[in-house]
Amino acid sequence: MKVTIRDAQALSTIRRVDVAAYLQSLGWKEIADRPNHSPTWLAQKSQGEEFEIVLPMNQSLRDYAQCMGHFLNTLEAVEERSQLDIFRDLSTGKPTP
Repeated sequence: MKVTIRDAQALSTIRRVDVAAYLQSLGWKEIADRPNHSPTWLAQKSQGEEFEIVLPMNQSLRDYAQCMGHFLNTLEAVEERSQLDIFRDLSTGKPTP
């Protein structure tokens, strides 16, 4: 069953530091990190397909929850796992690729 997390309050609880650690642990590479700009992360699947995520700088941004929703959509496609599983891993700090 495919579940899309839309609860803005739940999405807002995802901390960018946890996202960065999660991405790094799964082999994503930070390709653009400029001061005062949102960092960009890149992953390649074995078929050569590339995925990109721009990580918001600040949790207080109005669209932070929306950005985290897009983040989960991308990870769902890359990892071929449910958003609930990914959200749970982010919440516990234990990625299970």
